[in-house]
Amino acid sequence: MKILDPSTDKHPVAARCERAFRESLPESLCDDAPVSEALRYCLRHPGALVRAQLAYQTCITVGMNEDDALSLATGVEYLHTASLLFDDLPCMDAALERRGFPAVHTIYAEDSAILAALAMVNRGYALIWSAMQNQKKKNRKKAAVYLDRCLGVSGILGGQSRDIHMPMDATASDIMRVAYGKTVSLVKLTMAFPALLGGADEMRDLELLATYWGLAYQVSDDLKDVCASSQSTGKTVRQDAAKGRPNIAVCEGVSRAARRMFYYVEKGDVVLERLVKSRPEWGFLSSMRERFESELLYWKEEARKTSLSATA
Repeated sequence: MKILDPSTDKHPVAARCERAFRESLPESLCDDAPVSEALRYCLRHPGALVRAQLAYQTCITVGMNEDDALSLATGVEYLHTASLLFDDLPCMDAALERRGFPAVHTIYAEDSAILAALAMVNRGYALIWSAMQNQKKKNRKKAAVYLDRCLGVSGILGGQSRDIHMPMDATASDIMRVAYGKTVSLVKLTMAFPALLGGADEMRDLELLATYWGLAYQVSDDLKDVCASSQSTGKTVRQDAAKGRPNIAVCEGVSRAARRMFYYVEKGDVVLERLVKSRPEWGFLSSMRERFESELLYWKEEARKTSLSATA
């Protein structure tokens, strides 16, 4: 089986996922309600669709047909996009920019942003449920429980709640607990959930890899909030320190946070190597690892500069 590499937007997997993202809410494309205008705005700015591509290829690897794989991948991406719309609201992170464009609530008001997020949640569940119907009953039951755990109070919702109400004296452990609830849960939904649905034997390693990658991604995101610009990240930065929100780079400093990220990526490399060795079809996951590489090089250099400055 040839596994496609989604590392470039010109690749067929990326193009397929983007087309599905843009076209899987057809009623919003011709309706004139304000919520539909907000949805059309979201559909025009899909982001990199990394989660959709990983979910799609995981589905294909575990034997799902292309239609079901695309439905599930799009559903996961809609749920992720909905979480961003909620995150950006004034009562949450009060972000002004997302994916290089004004946040939805700044253009269409909070009510339309909330309703657009709910529309994406609804369609996300519908698409995932449709993809689940052709899978084995015992796998569907396990996957349904897993889906609820990732999205519920023990996953994304609980993580976001802790994020908003994090005390000022939060420890590194407190902060990473939030990351586990919010970010890791979404990565598990992308990789482990479709693998469980397809009955894959490698669930334990896929969950472990999702954990390491999710934590590494969150540390990188925290570092960007502290060190990068809105122009380079495509979203509002300097939010966490200003609002007392959990940020591991604020808590530990840039150098230590960067080392933490390297640790998570290196631990993930061990798991990835084991996965590919047991089943070469998992090799497509290496494309996600490659996305970390440029960030790793950048933060290693930043950490080196910080160390030199401290000893000067």
